[in-house]
Order: sequence, then structure tokens, then C-alpha cells
Amino acid sequence: MTSKRWAIIFFISLALNIFLAAVIGAGVWKSKERQAFRGPPVYSPPWAGRVLGDEVREKSRAIMRERRAAIRESRRRFRELHEAAQAALAAQPYDRAALEKALADLRAHSQQAQSGMHGHLATLSEQLTDAQRRELSAYVGRMIEHREERFRRFRERRREREGN
Repeated sequence: MTSKRWAIIFFISLALNIFLAAVIGAGVWKSKERQAFRGPPVYSPPWAGRVLGDEVREKSRAIMRERRAAIRESRRRFRELHEAAQAALAAQPYDRAALEKALADLRAHSQQAQSGMHGHLATLSEQLTDAQRRELSAYVGRMIEHREERFRRFRERRREREGN
């Protein structure tokens, strides 16, 4: 091959690499906007362990290990309830009462699961120092501020799009 052909191959390869880097970079950048919805739920032992570090993480894991069977059963039940809601939504003929019941069952289990997780956090919090509990509280305060700022920016962008 001539050097001219190698130069063309090199530039095509370079362009493809730059394109792929841009696609990956855009995906990472966009995923940062949704970061608040990732990770363990707030007010759960895994969340407290993530916020406070290794010492509390071990306590958190111990609590979650004790309740592993119940948590696994709850997840299985969530899957069943979601499948029931999906089936009710897709049913022919459509049955509004069946969908409402499936969603009510899902909502009730969600509340039960959240109540259990909050109980686990209360158990963990008994083992924390005052400073650690204050640090968790401060983290929640920062999270609320960040969420409000994100919603404010969203409202501004929406107003700009709508021309108001």
C-alpha cells in the first residue's frame, strides 16, 4: 500500500475513534443528570453506609444480612405485583378495576417495604454517634437543596421552550 492509502485509513480510524469517544462522553455526561436516582434509597442502611463510610457500611451490611431472606421475598413480591399490573394494563378487554387493584396492591407493598427499610435505618441509627447522625442529616439537607436547584433549572428550561 502506498503512504496515501495509509493516511486515508489513519484519518478514517481517527474520525471513528473521535466519534465513539464523543458518544461515550455524551452518555456519561447525560447520566450525571440522573445521578440522584441511582444508588440505594435515601433513609436506608445502605444509603447511610455509603454516606458515612466503611465503619458504618459494615454495620449496615450486618443489618441487611440479618434481613436478607425478608428482603429477597419482598423483591420477589414486587416482581409479581409489577407483572400483575403489566398484565392488567395489557388485558383485552381492558378492565379498569383489575388495573386499579393491581396498582393498589403494588402501592401497599411499596409502603410496607419502605416502612421496613425505615425501621432498619432506625436500628442502625441507634448504633451511630451524634456526629454521624448529624452528618446524615446534613447530607439530606444538601440533597434537598440540589433537588430544588435541579427543579428550578428544569422550570426555567421549560419556560424558555414555551416562550413564557
